[in-house]
Amino acid sequence: MTSIAIDLADGLSSATAYKGPCKVATTANITLSGLQTIDGVAVVADDRVLVKDQTTASQNGIYVADTGPWRRAKDFAGNRDVRKGTRVWVTEGDSGPIELEVTTENPVVVGTDDIVFTDSLSTIVQANVPIYATAVLMSLITLGVGSTFETRGYSAIDDGGRAAYVVRSSEPSNVAKITLGSGRWGELIVSRGEVSAEAIGLKFDNSTDNGAIWPGAIAYIVANGYRLVCPKGTMRTSVAGVVTGDCKIRGAGRYGTTFKAMAGSGIIALLHVPSSVTGAVVLEWDSFQTDGSLTATHGVLLEGTNVITQGSYFRSFRGINAVDTSGVRSTMPAYSCYFDIFASGGKHGIHWKANACVNNSYFAQPRITNTTVTALHLENTGASVAEVAINSADIEGNFGAGSYFCNMRAILSGATHLEGNGETVQPAPTTLGANPFTTVSGSAIVTVAHTAHGLATGDEVNISGAVAVATQTMNGKFVVTVVDANSYTIRKNFLTTANANTTGGGSAVVVEKVLPIDILVDSHDSIVTLADFTSISRSTAGAGQTGVIARFMHTQTNITIRGGTLSRSHLIDGNNQGSGCILNLPNCFAGTVNVSSMTVRRDETGIRKTGRIALGTSATATGISANSNGWVRVTATKRSTNDVITGMYLVSLNNAGDIVRSNWIGGPLPTAGFEDFVTFSVTSGQLMATRTGGTSDGWMTLEGEWREF
Repeated sequence: MTSIAIDLADGLSSATAYKGPCKVATTANITLSGLQTIDGVAVVADDRVLVKDQTTASQNGIYVADTGPWRRAKDFAGNRDVRKGTRVWVTEGDSGPIELEVTTENPVVVGTDDIVFTDSLSTIVQANVPIYATAVLMSLITLGVGSTFETRGYSAIDDGGRAAYVVRSSEPSNVAKITLGSGRWGELIVSRGEVSAEAIGLKFDNSTDNGAIWPGAIAYIVANGYRLVCPKGTMRTSVAGVVTGDCKIRGAGRYGTTFKAMAGSGIIALLHVPSSVTGAVVLEWDSFQTDGSLTATHGVLLEGTNVITQGSYFRSFRGINAVDTSGVRSTMPAYSCYFDIFASGGKHGIHWKANACVNNSYFAQPRITNTTVTALHLENTGASVAEVAINSADIEGNFGAGSYFCNMRAILSGATHLEGNGETVQPAPTTLGANPFTTVSGSAIVTVAHTAHGLATGDEVNISGAVAVATQTMNGKFVVTVVDANSYTIRKNFLTTANANTTGGGSAVVVEKVLPIDILVDSHDSIVTLADFTSISRSTAGAGQTGVIARFMHTQTNITIRGGTLSRSHLIDGNNQGSGCILNLPNCFAGTVNVSSMTVRRDETGIRKTGRIALGTSATATGISANSNGWVRVTATKRSTNDVITGMYLVSLNNAGDIVRSNWIGGPLPTAGFEDFVTFSVTSGQLMATRTGGTSDGWMTLEGEWREF
């Protein structure tokens, strides 16, 4: 009969599921002979030792220690003694207590096959995992290395930070860790690729500065491909979250989860992709807002020339209160991305200036308000065509321009709502002194002499009336970098480098600040810029607008407005650069055109306008656009004190309105009390009506329809 001592050394049974416990397990390759110290334990004769880290893995298994050569324990010596899933409990050592499991595939041939052991508790089985109260109290508890445990919260029970951890002997290099007793650490176990923000210590109490954790939290999810899941509340930080690769964040709604800058922190952005990042980046940002708190320069800043690639989205995203760009500022190209963005405050709501800009991307109902320079700025700095689709934009209450498109095909579907943009009373345009531009050979940066300009770096100006200097054409929209009270520099991507150190520009250079206009279109090379509006649902002038709805900044630019309810007082302004510009106004009335050289097309079913017109003896604008060959049908309701007569004028024009013929079709008109004799003419693209007889107490309403031949 075998003695109990031999049974304790060689195992109490021959079962393959669980083996008798071992005193210690190796942590590195060892010599299988002699008494030695393993994992902090001095091994004596007849101790069972789990050998799992041999260089020759077929030597792994359970051994009985001795002063001479070691032998395999009898319960782990034959091929029938071990199978995949066989478990061994280790009772001592710096890494213990711990349970290890054979993961070698069956059949296992002892002495021939590599035998691999792994921590059997790395996969959580609830019945085997202890649960503690909070993560912050775990520093009082010592657990075996490799074991796992759970906490019911991070700082308090049920605070949202419930998580599972694995015990490590040394400090993990990431932020997802907590302190344990005896110098050990708990490292977060992530399931389903999602990390709870509370489980890594982020606080959403609108007071705690998370600057020590926020950068590490972003680095952690980027490095591992995890999604950061955030609760309702406000997380404040004095340090930007730097994104160096694919990044996924989900909040509890654009008004539910807020990332907010600490007052006075002066950080560049709440989320920042630096220019040092290379390669394509996928951004999946969903249901949260950034709050610059008037101290962060930007809500989101995307720098460099690397690409935001297909599949990225800003969904249910809101940016507010940044110093410069409250929503998103980017120099990174974005391809086939989805944007659902609200923005309020700052100089810009969305400012995307990049090669290809946001090509083949889609903006779903963007809403931008309360910006001071340009609400929506989309500019393609590349040499290829870029196109963006924008659905039902709502751009209102901005103190500067509503929208700016440059080198882009912007297709604006649905009802675009433009209202109250240009709330700042516009400063009068300034005519600069003669030859205000100074160029440096080989540079695209131009210094502008502008006495007492009152501008700040980042402001934007519109320059017109300039003549080229050193191959540079200065007319257009520019961002200012202030040099001193009387000068600043400008640079725009389309400027070629100057070919001389010189001054110039002429004596008729005019500078305007802010440009409080609903629509600006610009182009800087052979690419034609197009802003195509299905319908503008409403447009009213802000305090500084003086009736201007749209402006062409340069040649090769188009505006199409297919329908809407614009006032006839609104002006389309060519900015003295009308050559090469095309204005398409099918099915709507959009006011007069300021530049005679601009091409105006109304080649679809025409322009309709109704209104009560009191005619005088001088030409009165009817509100009916008619500036090329075609005809107009005018329904006229003529009225005096006691009588009403309804009829129709048919007005035909040819030779672009130089020849006008009209005929009254209706009942005979009395000789008194009516504007009975009306003549028609065309001035500045509008049909004009003049009363040539009758008395002044009558009036008529006109409904016109313009059709070209």
